[in-house]
Amino acid sequence: MIPSPPRPRRLSRHLRLLPLLVFLAHAESSPAPTTPAYAPRVEFGARLEPHGTILHGAGQDPGAGFTPSGFIEYAEAIGPERAPALFMTYIGLGQTAAEIRAWGRDLRQKLAAVGGLDLRPQIGLALTSGREGGTGIDDEVAAGHHDDRIAAFVAALAALDRPAYVRIGYECEGSWNGYRPDTYRTAFVRITSAIRHVELPVATVWCVAGGSSGATTIDDLLPYYPGDDWVDWWSIDLFPPVKSTRPSQPLSAPRPVPAKSP
Repeated sequence: MIPSPPRPRRLSRHLRLLPLLVFLAHAESSPAPTTPAYAPRVEFGARLEPHGTILHGAGQDPGAGFTPSGFIEYAEAIGPERAPALFMTYIGLGQTAAEIRAWGRDLRQKLAAVGGLDLRPQIGLALTSGREGGTGIDDEVAAGHHDDRIAAFVAALAALDRPAYVRIGYECEGSWNGYRPDTYRTAFVRITSAIRHVELPVATVWCVAGGSSGATTIDDLLPYYPGDDWVDWWSIDLFPPVKSTRPSQPLSAPRPVPAKSP
């Protein structure tokens, strides 16, 4: 995830997009690779932005019950100096308010079970009525038909009593979600407004699928962008490593550096 710049009006004009990983390959006859010069990370002053470091985490744990055994084993394997800072989890507004409240209780128990780590949940909030298959309900969320579910979600965030990142309608342009740009943007703003109304330490994340969806340029994604006033971070989901460097990956090309706020 990468923080949204401080106050640009258009993402495409102001945002510098950098690949997170670079994979190099060379034949045996190729010269030895040289180590690139270190370049300090640009900081934007975004909500919940780490200073002088990066965050990493894990999730989708197969552990049974309320004990995230896989996450705990992973944290122990890499050691305390590299311990994960993010705990990934999912919930959707296609579920009932009661189910969302139950998810919140379950998440609190899992975070407590880890113990010893100051974890920040990284939450994927789906706007679909099913797992996949283009069942987007972003139009219903935008129209206010699921405000009770939004309220249950915000209450669950508040009960966590810790910072969190929320990917609202993640992979927004993916056909498997079936979101429409206009109603997706409105739904994003509606959810963000509810979160900010109670002044929670939560960063809203605009998440795209990028090359996985067939998008080839940033302009393909901008119809889904809710606007700088509503997005704290933007992010992209990458799965096979090759997708981080392929030319069709729309978020891998450098862009102009954003102007710094005084």
